[in-house]
Amino acid sequence: MQEIAQELGFSNRYKMKRKYINPLLGDVLQMTSVESKNAPTQKYVVISKSL
Repeated sequence: MQEIAQELGFSNRYKMKRKYINPLLGDVLQMTSVESKNAPTQKYVVISKSL
C-alpha cells in the first residue's frame, strides 16, 4: 500500500486505501493474505477476469 501511495503521489495512505483500493477489492484487486487484512506485509494483485 505504501508503494502504491508513493507511486500515485498520496501522502495519507489510509485515506487513499479507503477511497481507491477498497472499492476495487474483489473486482479488480485481490489481497495476497486474506486472513490478516491489516498486516504490514499485505500486498495486492490484479485479478484478470475473462469476459
